[in-house]
Amino acid sequence: MSIVIAGAPAGQPFPTIWQAGATYLGYSNILELSDAVVVATSEEVGQEAANLVSWNGAQQWRSTAGLTQTITVSLTAAVDCNSWGVYRHNFADVAGTNINVLAEYSTDGDTWTTLGTQITPTANDHSTIYQIHSATVSASYFRVTVSNVDAGEKIAAAHLFFGESLLLYGSPDTGWTPPALAFEDRFVGSVSDRGNFIGRSLIRQAMRTRFNITAVESSWVYDNWQTLLDEVQKHPFYFSWDSVNHATDVAFCWTDGQLTKPAFMAPNHLTVGLSFNAVVNRVL
Repeated sequence: MSIVIAGAPAGQPFPTIWQAGATYLGYSNILELSDAVVVATSEEVGQEAANLVSWNGAQQWRSTAGLTQTITVSLTAAVDCNSWGVYRHNFADVAGTNINVLAEYSTDGDTWTTLGTQITPTANDHSTIYQIHSATVSASYFRVTVSNVDAGEKIAAAHLFFGESLLLYGSPDTGWTPPALAFEDRFVGSVSDRGNFIGRSLIRQAMRTRFNITAVESSWVYDNWQTLLDEVQKHPFYFSWDSVNHATDVAFCWTDGQLTKPAFMAPNHLTVGLSFNAVVNRVL
C-alpha cells in the first residue's frame, strides 16, 4: 500500500478532497528533555509516571485510584509545543460519569490554558490520542487531566507526548488507505472433523504502510527530513494525515526495514518516503 503526498510547488494546487497543510508527524517529545520532571496525582509501585517517557508500549503508568488524576510535566525553561498525544490507554474502560480528558499548558504552573480540545472517550474506544493545537505555544508546564472517574477505578497509559510536531509538505493524494481503515487483521477459521464450521480466531496485526511525498522543495528536505529520519529510526512517532477533517484518524507508528533515500524528481524538487508499522485501534 502506498501513501502519495502531493507537494506544493508554485501553481500546483492541493487535492480538494483533503485539507491542505494538515498532515503532521510528532516525534520530538518534551518529556525526554533532560530537565523534564514528570509527576502524577498517584501511581502504582512499578507503574510510575516516569514510564510514560519511554516509547516502550509494554510499560505503563497506572494510578492507585480514580476521581481526578493529573500527569504534570515541569521544565526549567519554556519550550515550543503544538501537539500532544497518549498511546495505549484505558480511558474508555474505567467506570465514571462523563469522563473527560484535557491537555493544558502554563507559563507559571498556576494559570492553565487548554491545548487542543477536551476529549470524552466512548465505550471500547482505545484509539491513540494525537491532537494538533491551533498554534504553537511556548510554556514550561504541561499536563493531562482525566476527571469524573469512579473512585475505585485505576487509570493507565503507556506513553505521553507533548511536542512541536512537524507539518509535512503537503496532504495525502488519492490511492492510499488512512490509518483507521488500514487494518491487517487475520482470521483463522476452525472446522470439525466432519468439515462443519465451528468458529474462528481473530489475530490482531499492526498496520504496515508507506508514504511518499512528491515534488518537495529541496530547501524543505534539507531543513526537515534528515532530522526527522534521525529520530524515527530510533523510536516511534505519532501520525495525523488530516488534523482538520479527520482529527481522530491518527496512529502510533514505528519504522521498519530500510529507510528510503530522497531522490530528485525535478530541478529543486525531491521525492521522499517512509515505511512504517502502526497500531490502529478500532471500536468493536
